[in-house]
Amino acid sequence: MSTTSLSPLSPIPPELTLDELKSFRAALSPSIRSDLDAWLTILTATVVSCHHGPESIVHLYELALTQTTSSFSADETSRKSASQRIQRLIQEALVKGSVIHGIPPSLDTIFALLTHIRATSPSYLLDASHFARRSSLDKPISSLTASAHEALRRVYKHNLDQILTEKMGDNMEDLKFLTLEINYGFNLACQEVIGWKLTELVVLAALVTQNCRTEVSWHLRGALRAGWSREDVQSVREVAMSLARRLGVRTDKVPDLDEVKEDSND
Repeated sequence: MSTTSLSPLSPIPPELTLDELKSFRAALSPSIRSDLDAWLTILTATVVSCHHGPESIVHLYELALTQTTSSFSADETSRKSASQRIQRLIQEALVKGSVIHGIPPSLDTIFALLTHIRATSPSYLLDASHFARRSSLDKPISSLTASAHEALRRVYKHNLDQILTEKMGDNMEDLKFLTLEINYGFNLACQEVIGWKLTELVVLAALVTQNCRTEVSWHLRGALRAGWSREDVQSVREVAMSLARRLGVRTDKVPDLDEVKEDSND
């Protein structure tokens, strides 16, 4: 009786250090690394999509809090306000990133952050008043269709109709509903915490580490359409790939930015 030998498991990469995270931030384009909202949400989406969120999120939170409060003499009220703004940014990156990497990695990551804040500054924790999507709860689910198509049209423009009719068609209605009304209409279309422009880079960063060629192409194009420069988009692609390599995650299917054409659905 023959037996099949299993390949040995790859060694578990060591945890990212604070200095490494600072280096990845520094590798982003100047306009992104100078914008706390941008670098924080992009790096959060990337490490979580690499299944390294719980190990890195406290470093990212403290790095952002230090940057925010070092520019002024922060009293307790100002420090709490800064912390809550950072928590909202992180949570929004987890909510929008969950479309790509799933909900469990987002939960594991937020649990690690909440444990840290509960132990160090429990009065800083968010509460129910910070629920960004509360206004959607009183509306029928059919109302999400319009916001979904509006968000999709911003990203895909003239490519959208072919994607909906030819790639999706009527052969995947449940997955199509999840993609359009829930993922776009309820989730990605929300601009309460971060707008569409930054959402595109958050989604792109998470997609790169999922090694999804077609979807990365779509959102490389979508990030350019959102108004980011080629330098900005390229830097997010490269940093996400570098982080993925550091954490042992494949990115061999990720297309180059030069492969993305405005008139193609590839």
